[in-house]
Amino acid sequence: MLARRVLTAAVLGPPVLALAMFGDPMAVAAAAAAAILLAAWEWTRLLGWHGVVTRSVYLLAVVALTVGILRAGGALGGFGGVWYRIVVLLGLVWWCSTAVGIMVEASHPGVWGRLLRPAAVKAVAGLVFFPVAWLSLVSLAGTPLVYLLLLVWTADSAAYFCGKKWGKTPLVASISPGKTCEGLTGALVFTALLAVCYGWHLRQVGAPPVWLLFYLLLAWSVVGAALAGDLTISLVKRQAGVKDSGGLLPGHGGVLDRLDSLLGAAPVFLCGVWWLLPMFREFLQRLEGGA
Repeated sequence: MLARRVLTAAVLGPPVLALAMFGDPMAVAAAAAAAILLAAWEWTRLLGWHGVVTRSVYLLAVVALTVGILRAGGALGGFGGVWYRIVVLLGLVWWCSTAVGIMVEASHPGVWGRLLRPAAVKAVAGLVFFPVAWLSLVSLAGTPLVYLLLLVWTADSAAYFCGKKWGKTPLVASISPGKTCEGLTGALVFTALLAVCYGWHLRQVGAPPVWLLFYLLLAWSVVGAALAGDLTISLVKRQAGVKDSGGLLPGHGGVLDRLDSLLGAAPVFLCGVWWLLPMFREFLQRLEGGA
């Protein structure tokens, strides 16, 4: 199982990173759309929908909403405009609410699960987070997207291996008994190391050392959002009585099993770039001005 997991990652990882870094924006958008739609197709199975027509209509709804966002956004400032920021903010609100729900679930098992159990609730949620995830990934194309992917993959891998080696304390046993506090600690440590490496790179090109704080905060925010995405999909799979969302990726399960963390992490990372980065830059400018 582990060998197949590593082999699949080794085969798919480099081309995905190359596309994210050097690919034409339209190619990145098309690849992201294909991945999101495959994940949405698997999502409909978790909702208990098995009819091809019903599931296809849901995919068309995801596409229609995404196209509507693009058309409205094109008239209101394009990528990064006010409309896009509002839409991404809605995704951020959903994942923050999910994170709160998961924390409640940890202390009061079953509460969040009952709220999320109705298929209609999950269907509407998907109509929010699938378009937002696509919009976020396309907006980040280039170096930011590569950094996001490395953060998410580092967090996932560190949590998996540290949990296997030292895991004893379940994080949210009612959702995913295999995920542990020790695994989360490993994810935080290794993503912090990645943030340090990126901060060191910035120092090489003239950025002050204090920028390391921004990338550290951003990395840990991404870890929290990725965990929210992972645990949310795990909860829905548990409710559906399945281990994996699909079987397309050997050793990993389905496409949704690989995108679950990214669904939560992408809008949080984008909001960090759009809002936290300018705020941090302004804060530093004021400090320098006061000095």
